[in-house]
Amino acid sequence: MGISKIKVCCLIIFLLAAIQDVAAQINFGIKAGYLRSKTATEIIDKWHNGFCAGAVLSYDISKEFALRCDLFYSTRGYELNDGTMDENGVTSDVKANFGYINLPILVEYNVLPFAAIQAGPQFGLQTNRTLYYDDVKQNDALFGEKQIFDFSLVVGIKLKYKNLFAELQYQHGLTSAYRHVDIFKTKAISVNLGYMFNLKK
Repeated sequence: MGISKIKVCCLIIFLLAAIQDVAAQINFGIKAGYLRSKTATEIIDKWHNGFCAGAVLSYDISKEFALRCDLFYSTRGYELNDGTMDENGVTSDVKANFGYINLPILVEYNVLPFAAIQAGPQFGLQTNRTLYYDDVKQNDALFGEKQIFDFSLVVGIKLKYKNLFAELQYQHGLTSAYRHVDIFKTKAISVNLGYMFNLKK
């Protein structure tokens, strides 16, 4: 029985040491930025202005590589001049806003001590959407069938200085904002600023 207790104590000490070692490699932060998107690139030329904001979690695999997992909210959409016409032949500008909760899982490679490149998949959930004709909010029934799940690929460049970082990211959507309509896939560029908290003191 005494030997078993010693084994258990050794196992607990080993697990605590392993957890402490993993925790020492984890970094937490926040970010916010400007997001410029097109959700129907095949038919619409006008960019949509939006934003993104959320949390950042990074795990240092080595000095060169890190695994990055963010959780943030973003707004995307599309705009079309004279995009609809009523029964009297009067046209109206169309603007559609979409809100998403996003979960990108990125691999970061440090090409320099202050610079890294990023790449990986991004998963999302469409949480809300709003349609406007000439800046007047319309009934959601005028929208197409909602596509809740969103999937895209993300690449980016990150610059960092102490606890601060700035990044430029490109998002290439692979799913449409509407079900059964394939042309509403988002392409977006975002410029983000962030701060990583020092939790290792």
